[in-house]
Amino acid sequence: MTLADFDTLFAHSDVCREQLRDVLLRHEELFARPFPTTSRYDTIQKLMAHCVGAEERWITVRIRGETLPVVYEDRAADTVEGLFADAGTVRGVTDDFRRSLDKDSLRRMISIRLPQRDAELELSLSDIFFHILNHENFHRGQVILSLRQFGVDPPDFDYVLLKSATSL
Repeated sequence: MTLADFDTLFAHSDVCREQLRDVLLRHEELFARPFPTTSRYDTIQKLMAHCVGAEERWITVRIRGETLPVVYEDRAADTVEGLFADAGTVRGVTDDFRRSLDKDSLRRMISIRLPQRDAELELSLSDIFFHILNHENFHRGQVILSLRQFGVDPPDFDYVLLKSATSL
């Protein structure tokens, strides 16, 4: 994938976030309501906080080698607006980092240790960007399911439809 490809995919992700935020603002009572799951992320708030936290860790900790005093999940906003504002801040850091790269940078390899999986990996920046996007899509699917369980029609995140309706 190229930097331009990632620009398009991250833009799509941002549009999906905006649409999800708009639905959640109309149904704020569901944000912290537990739903049946085998996961510890049993609310929409926890799922979204995990997505924000994961992206922050990939960019700040794993790529840049910086530390975070507290993981995002433990300091997450408890309102829809607050969490999505934080998501925008984290995405801004990701975007700034991506914009600092040249086309060859996507092949740069990063050594990653995932203690929760007892794994050590060598991943390219391209792999990491793809993972950030795929990870959020995975959890966005869980949010969609929970909204449906609560009787709410979720937004349609179909790329082709969003591409024709936005500037993707």
